[in-house]
Amino acid sequence: MTHTVSADRSVRTAGPKFVVAYIAALLGCYFALITPASVTVALRLQQIDPEHKVGALALALGLGALLAVVANPLFGHLSDRTASRFGMRKPWLIVGIFGGTAGLLVVAFATTTTTVVLGWCLTQVLFNAGLAAMVALLPDQIPAERRGVVSALMGVCFPIAMIGGSFVAQAVAGLPPFWMFLLPAIAAPITVVILCAVLKDRRLDPADRLPFGVRDLARMFSFRPRHNPPFAWACLMVFLLSTGFSTFTTYLVYYLSDVLGVGGGEVAHAAFVVNLIAFGIALPASLAGGWITDRFGRRGLMMLSSAVMLALALAVMIVARSVPMLYLSAAIAGVGLGGYFCGHFAVPAALLSGDGEAAREMGVVNIALTLPSSLVPVYGPVLLSVGSGTSPNYPVLFGSGVVACLLAIPVMRKIRGLNRRSAG
Repeated sequence: MTHTVSADRSVRTAGPKFVVAYIAALLGCYFALITPASVTVALRLQQIDPEHKVGALALALGLGALLAVVANPLFGHLSDRTASRFGMRKPWLIVGIFGGTAGLLVVAFATTTTTVVLGWCLTQVLFNAGLAAMVALLPDQIPAERRGVVSALMGVCFPIAMIGGSFVAQAVAGLPPFWMFLLPAIAAPITVVILCAVLKDRRLDPADRLPFGVRDLARMFSFRPRHNPPFAWACLMVFLLSTGFSTFTTYLVYYLSDVLGVGGGEVAHAAFVVNLIAFGIALPASLAGGWITDRFGRRGLMMLSSAVMLALALAVMIVARSVPMLYLSAAIAGVGLGGYFCGHFAVPAALLSGDGEAAREMGVVNIALTLPSSLVPVYGPVLLSVGSGTSPNYPVLFGSGVVACLLAIPVMRKIRGLNRRSAG
């Protein structure tokens, strides 16, 4: 059953059944996409062409990330203009996730580097088409006063998928190569079908469909600061806090060996413990924070606390000279991530323009959320080389993360109504 609504209204009747199906589908999609991005594409290229694996991996992941950045708002734009009798989001959920799964199978059975790169690009484009529609379901289906908990659940899907994917890839290492792609991918189409079965999708009247021409392509990535300043500030806030967190994680392995002197055989275990501490604390902290902000409002105070705690975690890393100090930093970061997760989607979703472009605008939020993980490795080596002889300058790198987190604080103050419960 679908509900016919105008282009600028949301269906907000979703119950617990939808929320469970929604989070399960998002977790399934992240599981299918993050596992190859972090582990199995690299392993596949090593199996096919070990001599040129580094350059091939850079090409595959770099080109895939670029296409993902383009695909998210593009397909969000198309989803906002879809007047299908099945609804606005369902067609893109099905086409995107099933198509992305097919791309993973191309990579799984590839015998050349070129096929791996093409298959991974196909995977990124189509999975992001599905994810653009999926993220738009938050403002479509969830009332503002319930978005804190749902945003928190959405936030913890990523680290759960990352840790789970690494475990699965390790568990099937002795099996034929296609299993390390097939097993993580199975859940995505199954959970998306279940989601579509329970989803009362928005249905757009063709008469209300906005035009889409060549001139619209130029503003696909725009968060239109003059048209909707609060939303633009919210995107910048998400970008800055995500930059701080990416600074914490990107060079963790090298920090363990270069600064703390952890031996090669122990680095992987120490990194796993750091992630386990940070995300193990972030999960209950985000759920508690989401409930508090849904119940009492004050999202601004929660995001402010998140910025301070993430900055403090990075500051501890600057002065840390032992693994226990690093674990303390991870615990502080976990508390900060808890506050961040319960608002990183909920705050921008409460500030959408309301002009029928929810999926496109949430696609821009997704870019603000994920782009720092690609940017930090680009400028990180430059910061590590500042004023240092033979040893990397980690204080400068982590200091940049502290600055990013602290800059988010005045940005938050620009967002009007952030602390009101009605602001979502």
